[in-house]
Amino acid sequence: MQFDLHEQGATQFASKEAAQNYFDALRRSLPEAESAYQPSGVMPASALLLLIAGSPLAIGSSYTAGLIALALGAAVTAVIVGLNVLTMVCGWVVCIFAILSLLAALATYGFVFGAAGYWSAKATASLGRWGKNRNAACVGAFAAVYAVAASVLLMISVWMEFVVEANVLDVLTDPLQWITTRDWMFWTLTGVGVLIAAFIAWAMAESFVAEDKFCEACEAYMFKEELPRVTLGGLRALAVSVASEDIQATANTITQAPGRDGAPNLFHCHQCGSGFLDVICIFEASRPDDDGKQESVEEEWLVASCALDDQQTKLLFGLREPSLR
Repeated sequence: MQFDLHEQGATQFASKEAAQNYFDALRRSLPEAESAYQPSGVMPASALLLLIAGSPLAIGSSYTAGLIALALGAAVTAVIVGLNVLTMVCGWVVCIFAILSLLAALATYGFVFGAAGYWSAKATASLGRWGKNRNAACVGAFAAVYAVAASVLLMISVWMEFVVEANVLDVLTDPLQWITTRDWMFWTLTGVGVLIAAFIAWAMAESFVAEDKFCEACEAYMFKEELPRVTLGGLRALAVSVASEDIQATANTITQAPGRDGAPNLFHCHQCGSGFLDVICIFEASRPDDDGKQESVEEEWLVASCALDDQQTKLLFGLREPSLR
């Protein structure tokens, strides 16, 4: 099969529809592939102990991230609400400020629980990595539990500080007297947010584990090397050669088709030399938004992946940028 190695991906579009049509066609011609690397599912005792002992770190990271997100979101929302009040005092009715206030509040709501979930996943995956964990599902479960704990603690703090204005001892002495209809609405929204945080934590933690490729033979994590990017035509050629495990053709394409549309990433073990090659499609473009202003669009997805032996790894390792050799 012949490919035009000089084919470049489009980067400028006259309309949003044109950009979307091009992107859809690109996804059809270069569909997302499954990674050749799959975590073994092994969880050493050391990893389990770290995940349990490190719970204060994971919960603390999640809580802090949620708190910072809440403070930033509240500040932005307060500014918009203030502008809305100012315009009303001046006798103007500017509906956009009321709409922006609502949107800012909703964005803050999602931002708080999203940040809590993400940083729970980040901290939990890091704890597992220190213990050489390769069980994505277990780390995901731990991250979800820690995200739930941090989110609930954060919302309890907000509830006591701003809703009921009580201290911990007062609430613990007679909690029912502090609960009103307004509080049930608060806790309903909190419950939905906690589910969002748990889902994000679970999904992100599993992806972090899958991204950290591990050599089972050597009991060591692999190192990542970014090989030179290629043109769109080169990317099409790589998708075929990598899928057929023709590593010599893959190396030739990387050498002959320098560009920006495809990113081959090499993962290799420093001890035995085995590894994996992932090829990423990179869609970066500029298009008009609904107001006619230019906006940037970026999308990435895996289009090919294969396992490598030590000789194949060595061949691709020599293709690194000269400054990295």
